[in-house]
Amino acid sequence: IPAEHGIKGLYSITLSYASAEPSLEFFIKHMGHSITIESNERIRLYSGNNMPGHFIDLVSRPSVPNYIPGTGTVHHVAFQTPDIHTQDQIRKHLIKKGFQPSPVMDRQYFKSVYFREPGGIHMEIATADPGFLIDEPLENLGNELKLPKWLESNRAEIEAGLSPL
Repeated sequence: IPAEHGIKGLYSITLSYASAEPSLEFFIKHMGHSITIESNERIRLYSGNNMPGHFIDLVSRPSVPNYIPGTGTVHHVAFQTPDIHTQDQIRKHLIKKGFQPSPVMDRQYFKSVYFREPGGIHMEIATADPGFLIDEPLENLGNELKLPKWLESNRAEIEAGLSPL
């Protein structure tokens, strides 16, 4: 795919709840988001500037229960933080406020902390460092399957389960 036609980023995420109120308070008080648009059942939040990737839409649909996995859903939502220091500050804040974040987990390309926000959605705070260029140059990204060290022993099984591109 030519670069000019490639995906540049995700504009927003939509989180759907029976009631978004507890999550709305969480994103404003603890994650630094602000309300930018509010309509009947949808509240758009943003953090930082008005660029793609900074928007979260919270949708309240009382007739639809929370926690329905399936097609069109994702396992968790990840937020990037620049470094381990900032991630540690966020983790300590979450602990202080009664949330239960996981310990820091080394994912080789970044470090992650996981928790559930009040609406039950699984969240991740991931560092930008060290990044995907630790084991191959930018021009080669995506040409080979790279696995973290702890999965190398399963390489044959993992590769056998992949569809060819």
